[in-house]
Amino acid sequence: MDAKFIQDGKTIDYTPAVDTAAGDVIIAGKAVGVAATDIPAGVLGSLITFGVFEVAKAADAAFAFGDPVYWSAETKEATTDDTCELIGYAAAPVVATDATMRVKLG
Repeated sequence: MDAKFIQDGKTIDYTPAVDTAAGDVIIAGKAVGVAATDIPAGVLGSLITFGVFEVAKAADAAFAFGDPVYWSAETKEATTDDTCELIGYAAAPVVATDATMRVKLG
């Protein structure tokens, strides 16, 4: 047997080192997820790893549908800065003056 099915991967188990609020974007290596609920430090919780989320966006960033979206852990917002971690792609176009955007994880 090469593989055994465990779960569909739309959510994955996650135990944070620090308190995590529902809606926090979590990046661990190349894995990206959004906390489904508040998760206290050291307690098993769940990250959503699939879907479209509305997130804060850098003031100077504009995206066309399908553009790669990166996440700044420092500012906690989506950016076009490819030195940040890739979290998905733009699910709808946005202009620089928009405060939020929709991003498809993965």
